[in-house]
Amino acid sequence: MTNAWRTRVGDPARLAALARTQLLDSASEEAFDRLTRLSGELLRAPVALVSLVDHERQFFKSAVGLDEPWASARQAPLTHSFCKHVVASGSSLVVEDARQHGALRDEPAWSELGVIAYAGVPIAFDGHAIGALCVIDHEPHPWTPDDLRVLRTLADAVEGQVVLGRMSKELAERERVLQAVLATMPAGVVLRRVDGSVMHTNPALERMLGRSAAELATADFWDLTHPDDVEGDKQSREELLAGQRKVGTRVKRYRHADGHYIWVRLSAAVLHGEEQQMEGTIAVIDDISLERQAEEGVGRQARMFEVTIANLSDGVVVLNGNNDALYANRAYAEIFGLDADKAVGLSRRSFLEHAERLAADPVAFRNVIESATPTSPDAKAELTLARPHPRHLRRTVVAADLPTGPGRVVIWQDISAERELLAEREKQAFLDALTGIPNRRAAEEELAKAFARADRAQTPVSLALFDVDHFKGVNDRHGHAAGDEVLRRIAAALDARKRLTDTVARWGGEEFVAVLPVSLDGAVVFCERVRSEVGTLRFSDVGNVTISAGVAERQTGETPEAVLRRADERLYRAKAAGRNRVRAS
Repeated sequence: MTNAWRTRVGDPARLAALARTQLLDSASEEAFDRLTRLSGELLRAPVALVSLVDHERQFFKSAVGLDEPWASARQAPLTHSFCKHVVASGSSLVVEDARQHGALRDEPAWSELGVIAYAGVPIAFDGHAIGALCVIDHEPHPWTPDDLRVLRTLADAVEGQVVLGRMSKELAERERVLQAVLATMPAGVVLRRVDGSVMHTNPALERMLGRSAAELATADFWDLTHPDDVEGDKQSREELLAGQRKVGTRVKRYRHADGHYIWVRLSAAVLHGEEQQMEGTIAVIDDISLERQAEEGVGRQARMFEVTIANLSDGVVVLNGNNDALYANRAYAEIFGLDADKAVGLSRRSFLEHAERLAADPVAFRNVIESATPTSPDAKAELTLARPHPRHLRRTVVAADLPTGPGRVVIWQDISAERELLAEREKQAFLDALTGIPNRRAAEEELAKAFARADRAQTPVSLALFDVDHFKGVNDRHGHAAGDEVLRRIAAALDARKRLTDTVARWGGEEFVAVLPVSLDGAVVFCERVRSEVGTLRFSDVGNVTISAGVAERQTGETPEAVLRRADERLYRAKAAGRNRVRAS
């Protein structure tokens, strides 16, 4: 046997059929194991397998008598497989002694797995050989024609089990999909037999009627129906079951578990089984109680709407297709300084002529108003008014179906407080909570900006790292409150000595950083000045403290990280040399 088997084993259609069985890498199943054991017993073989042949391996769906490690691995490469030849040929393979078999004696199946004698018949699915039922002996074994007939009969049973398993999976999948659909449907669903008893209900109906699935399973739906609706409901069902109509639709009332009735719209159809035998009905039920209430209270709802909109703090204006104002609330008139009675009926042109005088950027204001539609990027936009006092507004455009045709609702929200709060939060995000000076995040951003400016202008920039000497001892001897006071006052000294172009920040712990757009000499002068001033500070509990500093000037093309490393190395040297000093080399 040559390597011609590779093409037939790798046939895409065959591999697709194998995949459809969903048996590859699946768990052992007693139904297959029983047939495998029976194969070994009847053919007097120590090893029996149900082998599924993939494109690179054979997977043992069932195995009896297989040695380790193959038994635990439940698979072997095709180089160690005689079953591949069964699959490739689509016919039985009988080998009494592989060592004497001209085509098989060089394969590792007998030399490494001990397959001396082999008898295998193909297992088919969807018209393709997907594997083999085989028996194996570790000694020469003469297989009889009766042995082959028995093996073929058992293989037929294996094939039947493959088909049965696939059908079971498909049925289970269909049932799962059906249950998932019913469970997620927003409408209620009830399946009833011809005699009216309940087969199934879904969660939506259970919620709608306030009753559990168990309660609905034994419920008489005629008892749940409003007495005035029972006769018409029964007639509609009889017509449906008699075939006088395909779908029965009714508006009726069902009694909720708490005693009140709800209005529903019910659409029912006949359920047919095999050979179109009538099994019952399926009804889809929507709760339309709110719709009924809306129909009955349109006038009241309209008045409530007007009262609600009129008292909103957001400005609301309803525009028709020509962008004329059909309705405007008091907040809208106040935002734009309009008389409430003049706001209604105002055209877009008149509104823009008035509002542009109030806008911080009249051109931008007009462009947004003229370009915005409910589906455009400007449907929600922020604009600024400068008069009569500065305020930030958010404008939202929403499509609306008006009695006169398509229109839109425009909502104007004053977000000045929101913007101020956001600005304050952004500011706080860059400040150190303890010292009130910029934090590490702010320093990192300033580093990037300072280096970019230095690149553009070809000017120097230096970094200085400061560390409070023996700060751990301050905390240990005097407590963290005293340590915090030391950090605050040192931060204040740094901040007081910086120029407008300098940035000082708390780097972390007792470390501070200074970003100085000056040469190394200028940075050293700054550091010495700060070091000297800190040395004169007197702390009530602690006494005097000192600081050490490391300074580095950026070289051409150097990254902030590289300059920081050099400054940190020099800070380390300053502390190693006795502290209370500045090192720039």
